[in-house]
Amino acid sequence: MSNLLIISNNSKLLNDKNQMLIQTMSYNAISLSIGLTEELLREYAIHLGKKSDISRGDLTLGKLLSIAPSNDYFYNISKQHKLALGYFLVKAEGENITKNIRNQVAHLCIETENLFTLENVGKILYLLTDVLNTITIACI
Repeated sequence: MSNLLIISNNSKLLNDKNQMLIQTMSYNAISLSIGLTEELLREYAIHLGKKSDISRGDLTLGKLLSIAPSNDYFYNISKQHKLALGYFLVKAEGENITKNIRNQVAHLCIETENLFTLENVGKILYLLTDVLNTITIACI
């Protein structure tokens, strides 16, 4: 992550010659941040959530961010908050206007050349910070 910050702060390094390096480091930062976000939400649902009989294997990111009443695992995450997180991270059933970044990164099944950018690293880190803040407030 520190190498990514060095490159982003040095305009001389932001050129076509270093594009593969930037994409590689962006992939690492994005995939690790999404994985951590998913795991934080899963742990929050298991240990601080509304339901006590949750199986870890059943908690996918899609279920955690679902707005269906049967999938309401959290006390302080609103429907709008889950919709916003879901817009960036997963593809909701029947929705075609989501970013679906988590699946694009995990499966590399869609053209990802434009996905691994410094701008998208910032967006994903913002979502991670948002989830960390939400869980911290829930623990207070």
